Amino acid sequence: MKIPYENETRKYSVWGRDLWDWAMNLLLDQCLTLHWNFDSIRLFKWNGVKWVRFRHEPWTANAMWQIQVKFEFFSLCINEMGNGPMSISQSSMPDGGTPFGFIIYADKTKLSSFGTEKGYPVLVRCAQLPIEIRNGTGIGGGALVGWLPLVSSQ
Repeated sequence: MKIPYENETRKYSVWGRDLWDWAMNLLLDQCLTLHWNFDSIRLFKWNGVKWVRFRHEPWTANAMWQIQVKFEFFSLCINEMGNGPMSISQSSMPDGGTPFGFIIYADKTKLSSFGTEKGYPVLVRCAQLPIEIRNGTGIGGGALVGWLPLVSSQ
């Protein structure tokens, strides 16, 4: 990959892994079958005065909830009212679909070198698996999916 930097163009090797293949391998692993969370939920607790919403996993967060609810609401409107007078945006998920979330990040604490280049590993974790699995090192844990090159000023 060629990247313009100040008054020159630098060449960097880029490595990446196919996220689709990684996700399909996770989905087909029978050891993970009971741990998947595909339905978004909202959680509340009583603070002594009122019910307060809290989040503890990605499928309890607003983004997952809005994606899934918007899709289900749109499908419901179409199924019950034809094209209906409602003005809402359509999700691109197929009927019966649910979001599949990737958590992708570069780990700046793990600078690595390969050949004459340096870079940070780019990792992926699955948002639909519980924290103890997705942050673990075993089946269902994160995977290396790329390198973010370190651009030096020299």
